Amino acid sequence: MTRGNQRELAREKNSKNQKNKAHSIAETEANKGLSLQERQLRDAARMREKQQLAEQKKAGGNNNASGGSGAAAFIYHMTISFFRRYKLFLLNVTSASGLLTLGDFCAQTLYDKKKTLDKKRLLAACITGAALGIEGHVWYKFLDRIIAQATWHNAFKKVLCDQTVAAPIYTTTYIIGTSILEGRTSFNALKSDTTENFLPLYIADCVVFIPTQLINFRYISAYYRVPFMFAISFIFNAFLSAYKHTHEGHEK
Repeated sequence: MTRGNQRELAREKNSKNQKNKAHSIAETEANKGLSLQERQLRDAARMREKQQLAEQKKAGGNNNASGGSGAAAFIYHMTISFFRRYKLFLLNVTSASGLLTLGDFCAQTLYDKKKTLDKKRLLAACITGAALGIEGHVWYKFLDRIIAQATWHNAFKKVLCDQTVAAPIYTTTYIIGTSILEGRTSFNALKSDTTENFLPLYIADCVVFIPTQLINFRYISAYYRVPFMFAISFIFNAFLSAYKHTHEGHEK
């Protein structure tokens, strides 16, 4: 009986505590005046709000990730746009640089018969070729603008302009550019190189490029004009390199 009474008293005490706890909860400011069912509905609404906030944060993270891919796509499209816009310029510069470098390579291996390539000389040819490509790009755009139609009469006029204006500039650029980049930077060395090489190289330029440029200006489109000229001048480039480095002047 004693044990039974103790269990009964414990149950009554526990029930009383639960009632007091429920009463204290109901009497709080947040729950005041709300029934149990109303509190459950309110708590469920709060839970839904938390879930919505979590989903929004997750969506924001995805947007940031897509923003990163969007930046990469923007850079890609800008790069493609740049190459499309300046493809003629890039074609002219790279073809001129590459072919002059290849010409110097052939001059070193076939004419000079060097077992070890002069890399400084190759680099000088590469950079000078790029400069010549820029000059050619600007010059031919100007020439096509002032003499537009591709007729034989206009082709002769363009060749005359090219050989009297552009060819001396090309020849001087080649001599001075390669000399400076190869370390011959003194005034006397540059003067000596120019004196030794300018006239023979200019005459050779006229012999090779007067007929070449007639075909170039008459039949070749502006897009391929500089690459065509430098492709035809591949052997001439090797001659340029061999002659210039054989007849370099001496500093006084």
